[in-house]
Amino acid sequence: MKKIILASLLAMSYSLAANLDTNKIQMYWESYKTSLKVPVKGSFADIKYKFGKQDGISGALLGATAKINLGTVITGNPTSEQNLTQGFFQHFASKDIRVKIEQVMEGKDQGTLLAKITMNKKSQLIPMQYTIKEGTLVAKGVLDVRSFRLDQALESLAKLCESLHEGFTWSQVEIGFTIPLK
Repeated sequence: MKKIILASLLAMSYSLAANLDTNKIQMYWESYKTSLKVPVKGSFADIKYKFGKQDGISGALLGATAKINLGTVITGNPTSEQNLTQGFFQHFASKDIRVKIEQVMEGKDQGTLLAKITMNKKSQLIPMQYTIKEGTLVAKGVLDVRSFRLDQALESLAKLCESLHEGFTWSQVEIGFTIPLK
């Protein structure tokens, strides 16, 4: 019985002691093209983050925010960046995406976040699952751009990239981020 209590206390202290190195966060998105669902990966050069001031994973993530400048898309492919900027993002009602972590459920090396995503002046709550492996928190979720009243933007991108996408542009986008533990 003493071993069980000691193990529980050690696990709780590890969970409380684990802090995120928020200066090293990396955000990504992954959209898809063609009927084979070929990924197109990217990020943004201008993202402003604010994290909670409390210790631990929950303390850092609960209430954390990100403001993403849509004009700074990065894919590693200038043609793709231009197509996204001109064919997709120019149809947004606002020039940024805002994210706020509304809930954190923390388990042992895994958990769930509820992220409030606001883009095109519409907000949606997007669940994101996270795991901790090899000293890094990895979180990911999936959103559908049509849920943000972006049908016209998606259709514009699909038309612009019709031959590159072989006539098929997916509306689902995986979103995620990684943060090392310190």
